[in-house]
Formats: sequence, C-alpha cells, structure tokens
Amino acid sequence: MKKTLLLLSALLGIFVVVGAGCQSNQSAPATNPAPTAPAATATTTNPNEITFTATLVATRTVKFDWNAPGSNPGNSFMILYKSTPNPALNEGAYWNRYPGTVNTATIGNMPPGIMHYRICEFNLTTNACIQFSKDIALDIQ
Repeated sequence: MKKTLLLLSALLGIFVVVGAGCQSNQSAPATNPAPTAPAATATTTNPNEITFTATLVATRTVKFDWNAPGSNPGNSFMILYKSTPNPALNEGAYWNRYPGTVNTATIGNMPPGIMHYRICEFNLTTNACIQFSKDIALDIQ
C-alpha cells in the first residue's frame, strides 16, 4: 500500500513538473499575407537593357521571360535569385543558366517567402555577368 501511494505521488509530481514547463498551444490566428501581383516587371530606360518579367504560375513555380536586345547569342543567361535584393554570383544566390538563344524559363520548387530575381547576360569566356536586369521581388507561396 505504501509503495502504491509512493508511486502515485511520484507520478503526480512528474505530471505537475512536466506540465508546468509546457507552453500553451493557443496563439493569435494566422493572417494571410497580402496578395501578390501575378506578375512583376522591371521597366527599363535604356533600349539595350534587359527587360525581365517573373510570373507566379503555380505553387512555388515561377515563369520568367526576358528580352536582351544587343546581347551576344554566344553568351548565356543566368537567372539569379535570393531573399535579399540584387542577387549576384558568388554572393550566395541560387542560379539557373540558359543558352543565349533562350528567352523564357519556368522554375519550380522555389524557396517560399519574398524572393528577389534578376537575370544577367553571362560571358562564357570571362565567366562573368556583363549586364543585369533590374531586381524583381515576388512573394513565393
């Protein structure tokens, strides 16, 4: 009888101690983020500057279109993206490379949240971006 009472007291003590350390699961209701425009376009003033659009076409999937008048078709294009503005090579940006004759791409499984995108014309000889589009920010959901 004493062992049973002692065991029950010990279990009750454990429940009280463990329960005291638990936090309540109640929180303020989640709010939906403000809707994002379906497409964001970087405007240009220089006629030879790269124009670049990014459109959220499905969950975590973005379609990109670009026009780069005056670009060298022997170069390639790199779509750069990161959670901070003006992503660049060697600065932790994700990137996808496309031949210089391509002007559209769709990339899926994008990281969620606000992502910044831009495209550069990439010189294969010097392994460097020689011109960039303007930055576009999209809320990836």
